[in-house]
Amino acid sequence: MSMNNIEQLKSAKSAIAKKYVKSSNATALYQTLSTFIPYFVLFTLAVESTSISYWLTAALIVLQVLFLMRVFMMMHDCGHDSLFKTAIYNKIVGFIMGVLCGIPQYVWSKHHAYHHSTNGNWNKYRGPLSVLSVHEFAQLSDKKKILIKNLEIF
Repeated sequence: MSMNNIEQLKSAKSAIAKKYVKSSNATALYQTLSTFIPYFVLFTLAVESTSISYWLTAALIVLQVLFLMRVFMMMHDCGHDSLFKTAIYNKIVGFIMGVLCGIPQYVWSKHHAYHHSTNGNWNKYRGPLSVLSVHEFAQLSDKKKILIKNLEIF
């Protein structure tokens, strides 16, 4: 690939990104409604379908889970205050989405923000699993080593 083609690709990428980089309350509302309405319709149909066929119910639940994943992704955007243009809308809709996901959105968003601010700094944040390196394990007292070995699942 020549340098000219790379520059053209970079320019095209920037043009596409600029189109979507700004939040819009109207677009966010459309996205929210186009997620919530099918989610609740599928929920209702899944409940009603139990008297018809469990296979139909299972299929409807699979579709509903896809919408639930979208709800979570949009909740993530609300946590970054990027779905809606207005922070209060992000908080309100994020709360509702957190209820649907079974996750307290405000708490989750604060932990997620900490993840972003410390990502890659292993002294502060190790991700969802705190795992000791071989060197760190070697530095532990014999009592702590035995305690950790007894906590192992395998």
